[in-house]
Amino acid sequence: MKHKNLAFELLKKLLNSKIRLLQKKNLIKSRSFAEMLEMTIRKYQNRTIESAQIINELIEIAKKIQEDHQKGIDL
Repeated sequence: MKHKNLAFELLKKLLNSKIRLLQKKNLIKSRSFAEMLEMTIRKYQNRTIESAQIINELIEIAKKIQEDHQKGIDL
């Protein structure tokens, strides 16, 4: 990927907006996802993980949010 930092920022912004929407319905789950996002970003800022790894982790968080949303719909 050519612009990894741009992809990171875009994913971060999208996840933050998803978490804000989730906050209106389920405050506890939104806090959990926000903490996961914050810890992942902190790892990246501390240079513990690379750009490609942060992108993969953000995608995994997005998948978990989607799975949680699907569980709610199924119930």
